[in-house]
Amino acid sequence: MSIHFRHRAFSLGEQRRQIVAEALVAAFEALHDAAPIDAARPRTRGECENDERPCPWVSCRHHLYLDFISDSGSLLVNFPNLQPWELRETCSLDVARDGGATLDEVGELLNLTSERARQIEVSALLKLRIKEER
Repeated sequence: MSIHFRHRAFSLGEQRRQIVAEALVAAFEALHDAAPIDAARPRTRGECENDERPCPWVSCRHHLYLDFISDSGSLLVNFPNLQPWELRETCSLDVARDGGATLDEVGELLNLTSERARQIEVSALLKLRIKEER
């Protein structure tokens, strides 16, 4: 499978969309070779905990390469300049299993600044507190 893009002047938003589309196509093609579509995808943590790393299952909700933004239906490539197998860590559950992480480490793993990681942490803790009060 290949996708060809017309060569013309792109706006900044169009350039980003083109880069993301090319990254997704490259990731899909590479992962298709690594993990055939008919391969049995793990359904539980127990099934994948001792599997190969880097994890080839980019569509897993715990994979660090992609994020799905449910509000807008967008797909966010966290590392557009890397391929999935080039990530130092690919599974958030592996990171959690290894213990705590500093905001700098979290930022590096999610391709965020440490300040943005702190903001997300505060927001998540607030949501937990509200849920606990109910």
